[in-house]
Amino acid sequence: MAVRRKTKAYSPETYKKIEAFRLFDDTFMSKVFDGRKEETALLLQIILDDPGIKVVSVHAQVEIKNLQGRSVRLDIKAKDSKGEIFAVEVQRQDAGAKPKRARYISSLIDGNILKTGKDFEKLPETFVIFITENDVLGGGKPIYNIDRTIQQTGKPFGDMAHIIYVNGENKSKTKLGKLMQDFHCTEAKDMNYKLLADRVRYFKETQKGRTTSSGRRYCADRRCA
Repeated sequence: MAVRRKTKAYSPETYKKIEAFRLFDDTFMSKVFDGRKEETALLLQIILDDPGIKVVSVHAQVEIKNLQGRSVRLDIKAKDSKGEIFAVEVQRQDAGAKPKRARYISSLIDGNILKTGKDFEKLPETFVIFITENDVLGGGKPIYNIDRTIQQTGKPFGDMAHIIYVNGENKSKTKLGKLMQDFHCTEAKDMNYKLLADRVRYFKETQKGRTTSSGRRYCADRRCA
């Protein structure tokens, strides 16, 4: 006769913490998007204003190793049908979104893509995207697109490496503003995008999802009891 396992019970305090999570909490955001191609495609389509983006792979909490220096862990790493690479980081603290951190992430992505002997032209187009709760760059813009340019001519350098900062303070009626509204929400019913709301609802309002949200990996940053 098979032994039935007991479902692990979590304290009311733990569930209250889960209820308070928003997509601006990086581990919760990682749970929502991990392995979810449609949801990640929606996120990227809105940020890049490109409805044609089709995600073919997406993984959360991906560590990019540097054997000779500091490694980094990405909240989301995705690849689209054209081979373009997207690294998405959610940052509540301004210190976590410094320009040199964006530069370092971009360099590590490149350093882990190109194999020995391959031509540099084989490097794919890359996007390092910071979604920040505050207007880190301080320009009052909803989004900042950073690309290298040749100062003397004003023309693009053409290295196909992009850095993007999304301002979480933007809550306008635009698609991007509505997305940022969703990142601030603690309840699925208040969200604009159904695809994202359904995932948030799963982790917050179903027993299976709430149990998953309370797992060891999810609580590694001590946000859960």
